[in-house]
Amino acid sequence: MFQVLNPRGEPHPVELRPLAARPATLQGLRIALVNSWPGADSGFAPLFDALRARIASRFPAARVEVLDKPSAYSIDDAAFWDRIVASCDVFVYAAAPSASTTHYAVHYTAKLEARGRPGAVAVYDTLRQDTRNSVEGCGSEVRWTAAPYPLAEVALDALVMLADRLLEQLTAPLGAHEQRTGTRPPPTQPRIAFKGDYDEVQEFFHARRWSDGLPVTPPTPEAVERMLQGTCAAPDTVVTEVMGPQNWRVTVEKVAIVAVMAGCTPACLPVVLGAVQAYSQGANGLPSAYSTPARATNSFAFMQVVNGPIRHAAGMNAGLNALGPGNRANASIGRALRLALIHLGGWDVGTNALPVQGNPAAYTLAFAENEEASPWPSLAQRRGFAASDSVLTLMVGGWSHVGNYIAAGLERLARDVTTLEYPSGLALLLSPERAKLLAAQGLDAAGVEDFVWQRAVLPAREVRDGIYWSTLIAPNLRGDPARRLWDVALLDAPDEALVPVYPRGQLTTVVVGGDVSPMMQAWKMQYPVSVSLEPWLPRPHPNPLPKGEGARTDTQ
Repeated sequence: MFQVLNPRGEPHPVELRPLAARPATLQGLRIALVNSWPGADSGFAPLFDALRARIASRFPAARVEVLDKPSAYSIDDAAFWDRIVASCDVFVYAAAPSASTTHYAVHYTAKLEARGRPGAVAVYDTLRQDTRNSVEGCGSEVRWTAAPYPLAEVALDALVMLADRLLEQLTAPLGAHEQRTGTRPPPTQPRIAFKGDYDEVQEFFHARRWSDGLPVTPPTPEAVERMLQGTCAAPDTVVTEVMGPQNWRVTVEKVAIVAVMAGCTPACLPVVLGAVQAYSQGANGLPSAYSTPARATNSFAFMQVVNGPIRHAAGMNAGLNALGPGNRANASIGRALRLALIHLGGWDVGTNALPVQGNPAAYTLAFAENEEASPWPSLAQRRGFAASDSVLTLMVGGWSHVGNYIAAGLERLARDVTTLEYPSGLALLLSPERAKLLAAQGLDAAGVEDFVWQRAVLPAREVRDGIYWSTLIAPNLRGDPARRLWDVALLDAPDEALVPVYPRGQLTTVVVGGDVSPMMQAWKMQYPVSVSLEPWLPRPHPNPLPKGEGARTDTQ
């Protein structure tokens, strides 16, 4: 019989905020129709047409303005909110066929309601549950209307009904539940989640969707205590206050529980702690850089690359089959981050995460860099750390890749990666033999990245015609220069000019694998974040293997 500790992260109290008071009529008011994405891209243009027609018919003295959000849908754009508040009295905020966009449409509507502007959100009916979850989390009873997807196939009379419902939501008096204030406390969680035999424990976790579909190691108090020996940090140390997608509070003990469930050894715990830290920290100054993909209808995965002595202490594989099955440390460390998203961040398919097809790389994707076989400084060193530091680098993407290449060179790889949708980042994974061949040609790791970046080109017209141009790339180029990724010249480049499709800073070279063949591959991966694992290591520091002995290069 097992008694298992509760693995769930700690939700924060939710501040309850009333909706803005509704006007009795829209006659004579300024009405903004806000697009999360430009109207044609989001598909809400037919509904906006119906709204304009109904407003003209019912409230002829009202003025209507359509506003496309100038920044990416996830950006908290203070200047845009100021513009809405200054130029309109009420608004309708349209989401998109995207779970993460729907989430932000709800939250930013709540933000505008708090500034005294009544609003309503138009979402797609395929994303109802995501909308409900977002409303519950934002603290305001944001009003919303679900429309059939796609709207282009909806009859005119149905569009009129949807438009009238949205207009009613702008004027109907507030109910008592929409005027609540105060704080909603988080649910009380028992320390012991369940008691039962092994099979009963599995059924308990699977029935609650508390696993990744595979059996879990029961996180008993004794097993968690052993796991905690892998770090010097106290069990109640807070790793993060905002583990996404639900922004829960996470302690070291909770991470240890998840590590036990994933099958980690105590020596792996510092890496898992670092992964939770990196995920919650985000990239490019945005914690949402990782929590937004976790929500997305795209099927994202997370790649973890480990450098330094921790590779040896944890028994990680950097050689043959490093990305494949067979090595306990690689497999369990990668798996632990997915279980952390479920338990510590509240990730739940169908509720706040809607990956349409899913991704096998989301089960586990963690490996050590083969530093000993590389002709270049390690990834961690190139990102500013010492060779003696234990470091984790996290990236997100992973729904497509190219390779393996044996005879073909970097030119072929550069050509092929232009076909990957939304070309925002690449992890260039080179076997040691390939890295040595490239080094003999005079290239270092940065030279490899430059080579691919310069040759992964498309006509500017083709880049600007892509679906992500108006929703993500152009807003990034026109937004905060400190967060700009692509070359701003892309905005005005001639249509036929060949332009790099990847941001130069989003190409990351890693040497990994065995020395059997000069293979290489490229994964769609972006937003690399590197964190030191030194604060999470046990004391004294675990000794590396004797000089000359690298990270494991087999899966035995």
